[in-house]
Parts: sequence; structure tokens; C-alpha cells
Amino acid sequence: MRPICIAVFLSLSFQTFAVEPDANARLTESVRALDWRAHQSIGIGIRHIALLLQAGPGEFFRKRTLEQDGSWLLLKELESNGYVTVRESTMPDGSTGESAVLFSATPKGQAIVTALGGK
Repeated sequence: MRPICIAVFLSLSFQTFAVEPDANARLTESVRALDWRAHQSIGIGIRHIALLLQAGPGEFFRKRTLEQDGSWLLLKELESNGYVTVRESTMPDGSTGESAVLFSATPKGQAIVTALGGK
């Protein structure tokens, strides 16, 4: 009985592994389609929306982190399109050499946040 269970487990494992690349491809395609639809309907992509949902008066982010993950350019695009206001300052803990970035939604940005059921 035990060898049969092991054979069934291995068979299912290989089937799952074989299906997974296809699932990843479908997920990637779905995300691209969603991003395209967001650009078409409101003029910004889903990464922009994720940043917009994080905008708040008490929230700050390290500029270096935003630059490293590509969010800084997206944030500047949101600002140039009137969705957020961005302010740079020193870190709240007084660290030198580090910049803190604070950004908050404008009324135009807040309308999107509200429509998405955000804060």
C-alpha cells in the first residue's frame, strides 16, 4: 500500500509542477490586461494605484527605497498628473544622508482612492 501512496503523491507532484508554469503565464497575462485597462480608464497603471493607496499625511518612505524599487519615477508621474503632492524632508529620526518622502493624495487622487474603496 505504501509504494502506491508514494507513486500517487509523486504523480500528483509532477502534474502540479507541469501545470504551474501555465498558471504563472495566465496570471502574468491577467496582470498585464488589468494594467492596460487601468491605463485606458483612468490614465495610470496598477503600480501607480498601489502607491496612491499608500498616500497619507503621516506616511513617509525612504527616498532611496523608492528609487531602488522603481516607485520614485511612478510617484513623480502621479505628481505631474495631479494625483499626489510630494514633499521631501529629513528623516524623522534625524538620520543624515537619508531623505524622507511624504506624499498625499490631491482631491483628484482621493477620488480614485474613494472609488476603489480605500481610505
